[in-house]
Amino acid sequence: MMASKLWHTGEEAIMWSEEEIDTLLNPLRSAQSDSQDIEVKEAVGGLPVSLPETISAFANGRGGTIVLGIAEKDGFEPAQGFKAQPVAEALAQMCRDKITPPIRPVIDVASYHDSTVVIAVIDEADPLDKPCYVRNRGRYSGSFIRVWDGDRKLSHYETDRLLENRAQPMYDRGLIYEATVDDLLPDIVQGILTLCRERRPRVFGKLTDEEAMRALGIVGTGR
Repeated sequence: MMASKLWHTGEEAIMWSEEEIDTLLNPLRSAQSDSQDIEVKEAVGGLPVSLPETISAFANGRGGTIVLGIAEKDGFEPAQGFKAQPVAEALAQMCRDKITPPIRPVIDVASYHDSTVVIAVIDEADPLDKPCYVRNRGRYSGSFIRVWDGDRKLSHYETDRLLENRAQPMYDRGLIYEATVDDLLPDIVQGILTLCRERRPRVFGKLTDEEAMRALGIVGTGR
């Protein structure tokens, strides 16, 4: 078993053996394709220009693994002429400088079939950080999600929903125009008003019930 080198650490180091890399790649060989959570690139001439989209897609979804230095056309074997160390360094810089918010994956330079490959594990972003997007393309043009073996740009609607998830939902403050005060449970309303007057007498002490309910957002006007 050959050794591997950890290039960049996230929360936990992952050291890949040849057997583990085979386990990762064998399903792709059978399918002759990348998968929902694994992306393979040759990267012989440097990092692929589409790689930031894949990083965004994995971070906005359930996470995934990027393997560089593997030739899909050659049966997912090591790509000839691949230089792992500069590619690993460039990948770490890309995740830091070209993605918003910056991604800090675990990147491993591993020995595989008498060659080397770069393996990066991209974790799912925290909901407060989504959407994760390609910085120079902006949030609405640079946010992606993984669909089978490819990366699809999020629609404006999908991006807006992710942004909404960053904050406490405000749906319960929406007005129900068909309802009236008579539809409220009086015991609960009075309990709320009593508690507010006890805790904040200067604010609620001189307000009528209707004024206090408006101040609390229990009732309101619209349209």
